[in-house]
Amino acid sequence: FPLHFHIPRKMVSEGYFHMTIHFVRKLGMKVEENGSEFFIPANQRVLSTEYVAEMDLSSAFAVAALATVGGSARLKNFPIKSTQPDLIFINILNDMGVDQEWSGRDLVVRKSAPLKGVKVNLESSPDLFPILGVLCALAKTPSEITGLGHLKYKESSRLVKTKELLEIMGAQVHASDDSVTITPVAEMPRFDQTVIFDVDQDHRMAMAATVAKWAGYPIQSNDLKVVEKSFPEFLLIAGENT
Repeated sequence: FPLHFHIPRKMVSEGYFHMTIHFVRKLGMKVEENGSEFFIPANQRVLSTEYVAEMDLSSAFAVAALATVGGSARLKNFPIKSTQPDLIFINILNDMGVDQEWSGRDLVVRKSAPLKGVKVNLESSPDLFPILGVLCALAKTPSEITGLGHLKYKESSRLVKTKELLEIMGAQVHASDDSVTITPVAEMPRFDQTVIFDVDQDHRMAMAATVAKWAGYPIQSNDLKVVEKSFPEFLLIAGENT
């Protein structure tokens, strides 16, 4: 049956919708659009027989963040012309002063300090927030991140959980329903023992806590296996044992 639908208002994470439309068209199917109206004809067939899947850029950002605080990483065959909204992380890291360079089609990220705070809207890239929050806590200047109102509907209430993690690190966090201001850590707090951080069954929070650990904080996630939902190789890359 044909499908006709209307989107009456601005979407949250709109980039993912347009990425899906782009993908469907790449497979040879038709999607007609007129402003906020969309029509998908019935009885279509997939014409393309091969499609090369890009790396997931939300996961790539996790690797880039590990490199930023503790080493180096080469992201091979990086999809620089991707329609994935999280491609914005390259610009964010650049604004923070992270050492990035191109080597052919690979993106190389190296440990960088000091980091600079940023002002960024993540309405279209919400999955970047927990890890970006950790990097902002490590910066030398404050950061303001907006477009966060829908994070409460993720695997955990990510704004609340990220605030909790950053405050463990010693950052000052002022949060509203839609935004957060992060005043970086002036000096790492004294820890008498390892802090077990409850990731609330959220893979992004587990990755964020691991980035904090790589930055030198004695923070351990209570459940690292949750990353298997989206990026099981992360544990190997981060040198974590479950």
